Amino acid sequence: MEKSFHNAVIKILLLKILLLCFLLQLHPTFALAEPINPLEAKVVLDKATYKKGDVVNVSIILTKTTTGSTPPLRVYIALKDKTGKTIAYRNRYIGRFVGNNSVVQASFNTRNLNISGITYPVEVQIFARGKQLLSSKAVVIFAQNPKPLEVVYFLNIRMPYRLSDENLLDGEGPLDYLTQNQNIASIISLAKSQKTPLLIAISTSSLLQLKDLSDGFKLKTEEGIKDFKPDSPQSTMAKQLYKEIESLLSSGESNICVYPYGDVNPITLSQYGLASESIDRIEKSRQELERLKIQESFRGFVYLPNGGIDRQTVNELSRSGYSIVVDKTSDKQVSGVFENAIVLFAEKPNSDKKPVDFVFQMLDEHFKKDKTNVLIFDVSNLDYKYISELTNELKRYPFVKIKSSPPFSLIPLNTIEETKPIYNEFKSLIPSLFKNYKEAKSMLQAFEKSFVVDEKKKKELRYRLESAFLFALNPPNEFDTAFRNLKILKQTIKDEFSNVTVFPSKISFTSTKGQLPVSVINKTGYPAKVILTLSADGAVFSKPKKIVVINSNENVFTFPITLERSGKIRVKVLVESLDGYPISKGYITINSNYRAILLSASLFILLILAGLIWLRKKIKSRINV
Repeated sequence: MEKSFHNAVIKILLLKILLLCFLLQLHPTFALAEPINPLEAKVVLDKATYKKGDVVNVSIILTKTTTGSTPPLRVYIALKDKTGKTIAYRNRYIGRFVGNNSVVQASFNTRNLNISGITYPVEVQIFARGKQLLSSKAVVIFAQNPKPLEVVYFLNIRMPYRLSDENLLDGEGPLDYLTQNQNIASIISLAKSQKTPLLIAISTSSLLQLKDLSDGFKLKTEEGIKDFKPDSPQSTMAKQLYKEIESLLSSGESNICVYPYGDVNPITLSQYGLASESIDRIEKSRQELERLKIQESFRGFVYLPNGGIDRQTVNELSRSGYSIVVDKTSDKQVSGVFENAIVLFAEKPNSDKKPVDFVFQMLDEHFKKDKTNVLIFDVSNLDYKYISELTNELKRYPFVKIKSSPPFSLIPLNTIEETKPIYNEFKSLIPSLFKNYKEAKSMLQAFEKSFVVDEKKKKELRYRLESAFLFALNPPNEFDTAFRNLKILKQTIKDEFSNVTVFPSKISFTSTKGQLPVSVINKTGYPAKVILTLSADGAVFSKPKKIVVINSNENVFTFPITLERSGKIRVKVLVESLDGYPISKGYITINSNYRAILLSASLFILLILAGLIWLRKKIKSRINV
């Protein structure tokens, strides 16, 4: 009985093992991970460049990455042409490793080879028991005194702007950006450690927002407001990225360029009659950098978002001493100097290619042109390990220089291929956005020029204006928020202007000349300097326009007036800001007894004449006696 019980248990265990094996076949995710590659290979050439007929010496450095034993290896070294055809090869064998490293060497005498091109790849393949373990490459360059190749790593940081005030975050766009772009901080950290220059393009709003998020913030959600402390993971990520940017820029290795404030494309500004605002917005960005104490690394670069560039914008910026970095949208666009402005076109590297293959293609294109080239690569979305490998590969060639700022070896540009910014499905909303923006901006400028208000009030109103672009033209393109803020701004200023009124007084004049009193009521609570302009049909003002200061409550000002007729005369009083924006208007009614005045004057003259005649007769009669 006991024996049969043990047999049954064994059978059950065997069935469980068979079932488990079957499940492992059905669900490979349960399987153990494949072991890492037991070897790493690095291909080293004895020269950076060769001339035809030289001997090319190749060293292959193999490094064990596991503690286990390594089987005998065959190392296949092939010199190939650009099509991948082998023109010479060598086989080397490794029986054992001394420690963790082993080095094999091979030579190719190019005198015996048909060398007609400039770039040739050396490909190394490692085999164990007939199975390929790994491969590696290097590029052989046949060129004497090659033209320089200047490479710029371009890092684009453009965080969606969703701060509705100093600490309240409206929407999760910025948090998603921090989570999805943690590689940016890694890239900056890598650049600092390798002393690799970076050209950073960042929107001013991103810098300001990162600074605010670093100090903790409140997030508005459907469930309510959620409080994030300064030590929360989200604030910590923002703090790390801000500190990395700040540290990199203070090192002097790198350079910074900025989006025009509000992240709006200058071409779009120009299209809607705001061309001059581009320079103002760039200067505002510079002021913010100065306030954040990182302006020293800013050398006048301007990044134009959404791939847009045109001659008018370049000409405008060139007169102010700026340079331009633009997304490359066509192979025809090349970096160079146009209208005394540096124009740099940035392209994204193909990360599907290994760094050595990417560099091989880049060098091949470089030598085809046979001239100095400047290539701008947007590395924002690359893995920092890829950038590290790419940098090490580029540093193998002494004629390749990684730079971040002028002087670049740029060619003069006779023409620029213009491209327009793309707003896709939001294109139809752009005209209305700019119409409302211009109205709101005119009202805000008038208010700020005339009314003496505190900085807190100004900041609140300016935020409403800037949010039009920050929300509308940043993904996810919240035009409704932009329009709402413009509406609030216009209504706020309209309400303030409505508190300035002209008292509708009625005045009687019994003379053709006099002083007209004008009463202006100011209930805003702010003193203001305004322009009063008077006009009337039937009256003349020697000084119809006057700049006055209106304080709280009633303010009375007098204007010299000359009446030209009798009856009722309506005087229009216009209150304008110092830049001529209409704030308020009112009317004063004058009752003029013009005819009575003329009749009284005539009777008075007749009486004088009669008196003179009587006096003359009296004197004459006395003389005759």
